[in-house]
Amino acid sequence: MNTITLNKLAIYTPTIDTLDSTKVNQEINKNYYIDNYIHFSILMNNNNTIWKYGNLYLLYKIKEYHLPETTTIDSLLSNLKIFKEWIDTYDIQYLMSPTRKILGPIYQYRKHLNTLINEAKIKPATATNRMSTVISFYKFLVDIEGIYFQYPLYEKKFTSFKYIDSLGFKNSKEVERTDVGYFKNTKAVDYKGESIKDGSNLIPIKLETQEKLIKILIDSKNIEMRLGFFLALTTGARIQSVFTLRLEHFKRIASDDENKVKIKIGDGTLCDTKRGKQHILFVPKYIYNMIQIYIQSPRAKNRRNTSTHIFDNEDKYYLFLSNRGAPFYCAKNDPYRYLYNIQNNGNTVRQFIATTLKKEFKIHYNINYKHSFHDLRATYIMNIYDSKIELVNKGIIKLSSLLHEMKEYAGHESIITTERYMDFRDRNKETENIQNDYENKLMIMITE
Repeated sequence: MNTITLNKLAIYTPTIDTLDSTKVNQEINKNYYIDNYIHFSILMNNNNTIWKYGNLYLLYKIKEYHLPETTTIDSLLSNLKIFKEWIDTYDIQYLMSPTRKILGPIYQYRKHLNTLINEAKIKPATATNRMSTVISFYKFLVDIEGIYFQYPLYEKKFTSFKYIDSLGFKNSKEVERTDVGYFKNTKAVDYKGESIKDGSNLIPIKLETQEKLIKILIDSKNIEMRLGFFLALTTGARIQSVFTLRLEHFKRIASDDENKVKIKIGDGTLCDTKRGKQHILFVPKYIYNMIQIYIQSPRAKNRRNTSTHIFDNEDKYYLFLSNRGAPFYCAKNDPYRYLYNIQNNGNTVRQFIATTLKKEFKIHYNINYKHSFHDLRATYIMNIYDSKIELVNKGIIKLSSLLHEMKEYAGHESIITTERYMDFRDRNKETENIQNDYENKLMIMITE
């Protein structure tokens, strides 16, 4: 089982030309909300034939009105490929359901995943993710493709669970459960309380490590990484936001009375965010000015001139480009995404961490640097809390005001997510000694 990736999959309905029967026209396919998909991978059988149902399932998933993230499609592709390799290896008849359900393909696959867990080859969460894709695939076979299975593939039931919504109200929701989709301990347990659940498990960077990180970045010759990391550390922006910012976001001259420059990101702004949610970045003016200087530098201009992206307006160019003129993270709405053999999704940034940062921390400080780029977001939010919690303790400001300030700056949908940062500090009693003017100290460290 292997895959073939198409740089650009055209989606249309072929029709015979009414005037020339040898000519095929490409009409709009009204079943899809898009007319192309960039970097679509086709699942191929071992005999180099197309796996019909696997590929139909992937096509069905990109038919949805709310187009899934490319990472979601990639995950489905990977899980399906692993499943197909398993059924090929053990000659499993995946389109048949025997009278004894435990001999069926889904129960057999679950048994296989349990074996991998017991052998410590995969984690329970990975098994749950793989099984979720397989269950979804079989639902597609039954509901969409109309494939009939004489006996049930698995058992399902409806259950309800209670949760607290984004406004803090208690609610309950009914969901469908199966007897094959759950593996024990699927949630990562943070026994030491060293992480914060904010999308993923984030670990704030301690103050002394922040200072070392800034020093290493300043000494680095990679200006794009330096400014990108500084942006994340001082705004809490995610990797897809930092590296899909455009020149237009830094076109305006900041006024004298602005301490922070507001930049709107999300759907409709050319800058990606998580699930396209619109959000405001509060960029410190000194960072904003540093980036404006960088934009006019010969280095930045040369990279734009090298770029294969020829936008109709120069303001649409990516702020940060590689020495080959390629973006470090390709935006979802980028019309030139098909020009790349692979999708640029921040791998260069992660490689910079894995090689340069980890190496420099080890050489200069004998520290094993284990933080991800996303940890800069947690660090930013935690810095706000640590710098102002003393004002709460003195009664100068209310805790609710501090939490709502953190929520606004972080762009959290729910105050519950923001409160996890407060809970994190309660679990880790050694509060960082960050003063109320930490932003000024951060500015001094970055600009010195």
